[in-house]
Amino acid sequence: MSNRLEAIRREKETTRRFGPGLWYVDLDLLSELGIKSYRAKVGDNFLAIIPPPVPKVYFGKPLYVHYNIGPNRAAFLCLAQMRKTSCPVCEKRRQLQEEGADSEDISALNTSIRYLFWIVDMKDRETQRQGVQLYDAPLSINDEIISLSSDKRTGDVIDISDPAAGKNLVFTRKGTSMTGTRYSGFELEDRDGPIPQEWLEIPDFEDVLSFHDYDVIKAELEGIPSSEKPTEEGAPPAQEKPSGVKPEEPGKPPLGSSPRRRAVEPESKPAAQEPPAEAKPPATSPAAEEIRRRIRERLGKK
Repeated sequence: MSNRLEAIRREKETTRRFGPGLWYVDLDLLSELGIKSYRAKVGDNFLAIIPPPVPKVYFGKPLYVHYNIGPNRAAFLCLAQMRKTSCPVCEKRRQLQEEGADSEDISALNTSIRYLFWIVDMKDRETQRQGVQLYDAPLSINDEIISLSSDKRTGDVIDISDPAAGKNLVFTRKGTSMTGTRYSGFELEDRDGPIPQEWLEIPDFEDVLSFHDYDVIKAELEGIPSSEKPTEEGAPPAQEKPSGVKPEEPGKPPLGSSPRRRAVEPESKPAAQEPPAEAKPPATSPAAEEIRRRIRERLGKK
């Protein structure tokens, strides 16, 4: 059994059901890498799941999240479950339990889980030309994938993300509201052939996750005004970036992302006697360049 098939088998054995949640990714970094976020469309969806670079891991990335934190209803990756370090939200939850607080107040600080997938929209040639996208999927999507990841006759595990022999995931979405969205009709369809090599040129999931420092999460939890909050470690306030995608599974209200703190300067016109400045390509962050370098190195490209 291949490394990927073994990872899928383990996921089938260990998958648990959690409530829906929200999580953060570095949206600016995704934009620099030319990767869009996918949102399931009302009606039929046809997705090719692209395998992550590491062959020994499951092709979906589980994310444990605390959501609706503080007056801004922010969402953060749980430091305890994702990083095995102290998490202020988990600590607050334990404190409320010890104090005998209302059960709703306690459960509001629970962790939830969603799954992250690299996908290509296979509906038609036009959608395929958009390339790889990042799909923040509700847990129910992963449950259905796990259910379909075995041969009904033999019981053998199927890797639907296999570049050569994988299959497309097909399902239908009904509704658009937070409480009225439903997914159904899950099935697999054969592909016309192997996926293009360029679709495999993707970063690791960890590269696009946005973790916040303990003190930043604690400040949000305690409702400290943004001007008084500590910044993420190593980043000045001007570099703070909002992240996160609205959930697609009913049951929870949407998250209000924090506004950007980057000032937008008005574009000034050059003096009449001066020629207009040449257009410059958009700046690329060192983080994006490093990810591209690792991708090239992994694929043996210069």
